[in-house]
Amino acid sequence: PYQNQYDDWYTGGSQYAGMKTMYQTVRKNDPQGMVIMGGAQQYALDSQSLIAFYLQYNEEEGSYPTNIIFNEHPYQGGGQALEHSLQSIMRLSISLQTIAPVIFTEFGQYCCTNDSNAQRCTGGAGPCSDHQTGDNFVFNIVNYALQMDISWIGWGWRGTNDDYPCSNIPDCDQPDMRSPNGTLVTGKYGGAAWQTIWDTYVNNQSPKVGDATNGQNLDNKAYEPKGYLPRPCILGTFNLGDICGWDDKIETTSLKSTDFSAQSIYQSYLPGLPPDGSCTKQGCGSHQCGTYMGPCTGR
Repeated sequence: PYQNQYDDWYTGGSQYAGMKTMYQTVRKNDPQGMVIMGGAQQYALDSQSLIAFYLQYNEEEGSYPTNIIFNEHPYQGGGQALEHSLQSIMRLSISLQTIAPVIFTEFGQYCCTNDSNAQRCTGGAGPCSDHQTGDNFVFNIVNYALQMDISWIGWGWRGTNDDYPCSNIPDCDQPDMRSPNGTLVTGKYGGAAWQTIWDTYVNNQSPKVGDATNGQNLDNKAYEPKGYLPRPCILGTFNLGDICGWDDKIETTSLKSTDFSAQSIYQSYLPGLPPDGSCTKQGCGSHQCGTYMGPCTGR
């Protein structure tokens, strides 16, 4: 979805059903089935609307939604800004995991590579917006998912039929995982190196989480190498703002839906970040998170 007005997303209108109605319709027909739900902002990227949905449903119905999995769609490439970066996904996904499991149902990179021998793609997505965060993005998303127990699907598997969007230049405008001949793409056209990712994390009985910077968090001007694993803290804004969130000791279910429903993804203050007992210490190292607004105001 892409809906900046939370109430429209939650309740719906004359042209479409809201998330609450759709959830209740599923539950009427399948009381125990799994429901995968994406947020309202940035094409299923934000966590605020999902947390607000979970809390508001309980406020209205007296019970929380059941068997929910929250999904996110992280991308890097042409036109993709830092709110989609790995550091931002870390903050968003951790907040969701305070109440439900998370799955990445779409993710990819467009035209991002540091391979000097790669043929640069020129598709409709345009050139890579940020090589620092984008060149190894898919590898690092899968690495992060392994560390954080987040599920993911190979949604860009696609077939090898005549409708293949980049039949002559794989990866040129879509985050495809397979070449026209059915093999996994290598990234030579500027997309993700899915053959390497598959061998490292899927076709491997004992995959290991990479930590290429040994715990060091990189700011948004630094190059993120393959295997970069950010730590759970706030470093700069990465287009989410740098506002301190709720103390990790506070249960998300003790909060109100209105704490989240009016938030913009660009000024995020969220639950889930350590340390317990001190919201002002959610910054990475010497970086101080902001106390000018949000639940940590004035501390």
